[in-house]
Amino acid sequence: MDELLADDGERCVVSWEMTSGQETVITVAAGLIGTVILAYATLRSRKPANPFGRRAKLVATARYHWLEKSIMWAVPGQLGLETQDLIGRTNPFQSSDYDAIESALAKEGGVKINTLIEGTDARSEFSPIQLVLQGGAGSPVVIREMRARVVGRQSPISDTLVYGPPQGEQSVTEIAFDLDSRDPVASRVDELGLPSTPYFASTVLTLEPGESMTFSLRAFTQACYSCWEIEISAVVDGKARSLLVRDPEGSLFVTTAFAQLYETVYKLDFEKNRFVRLPPNSDPPWG
Repeated sequence: MDELLADDGERCVVSWEMTSGQETVITVAAGLIGTVILAYATLRSRKPANPFGRRAKLVATARYHWLEKSIMWAVPGQLGLETQDLIGRTNPFQSSDYDAIESALAKEGGVKINTLIEGTDARSEFSPIQLVLQGGAGSPVVIREMRARVVGRQSPISDTLVYGPPQGEQSVTEIAFDLDSRDPVASRVDELGLPSTPYFASTVLTLEPGESMTFSLRAFTQACYSCWEIEISAVVDGKARSLLVRDPEGSLFVTTAFAQLYETVYKLDFEKNRFVRLPPNSDPPWG
């Protein structure tokens, strides 16, 4: 017996009985259909992916691009006991320990932070992104603008900070976004590496079919925890088009500023090569 929704919105009851022979036929047929579907799915999974498809005119991929060996994470809540033990006994200057700490903090739901100029500029917190654009089939594509499309803002994470600032040179950046701006368009960077004049005010980029361009981006914030994606405005076949780009898993990018005060702070002790927990109400570690 089953229940169906009639056209007039009233529920009606339909009943039937099957013979044992009918049940056997249906069971065998269902098994065969399931086998065919499984085989087809397996073959599809083995087929090489075509990044362009048949009609794609522009393909864009973006991902976090952490180059500097730093461990600065803002973590919601308190660290688990295993993570506390890990950062307190391992040497982050050892490659395997560094990777283990980064992985543990990511599993805790943390957001990684990088800084441009330690202790000297309030707008120095950023996320580095590598963006690759590639022209697809057909005619050239003209890139007219890029911007960070901020989906949500809130106060910076203020529960736990694990602070191990970067050492050494920073990577070169062509484009910067000011996530605190009402319209965070792509900007050039000034002598300090901070957002300055609009990038596309005097620049138009043209991608020929099959041609690719790679950009190093930095998304800055001085006041917020921001979730965002990259919006690319282009002209394709004479028509204005817009493309939204997230990370390879389809997730928004997340960037956070330092909070004014944290409940718990772990700071890297360069003499011990370990993270140590600071006493309550200590001064900010970047001061």
